Amino acid sequence: MIIGVIELISERIAGLDRILTKARLYRGFGMLTFGGLAGMAITVTGVMRKEKRSGFMFGGGLLCAVFAGLLFQGYKKE
Repeated sequence: MIIGVIELISERIAGLDRILTKARLYRGFGMLTFGGLAGMAITVTGVMRKEKRSGFMFGGGLLCAVFAGLLFQGYKKE
């Protein structure tokens, strides 16, 4: 998730303003979506071990994946 956030912040600093090259677009949003899905998968093991805060972690991963997917649709591919 950190790689995706850094990629999208560097895009903002460069002033690309929602127009990204294909590589940067997929690297940024792909890592955010993958990070969210990976976080959800990891929390399943926490649920099996009856960890108390696994539900919050699962919800955070889900929100990250969903919002990354929704924001992805608003960006233009160059």
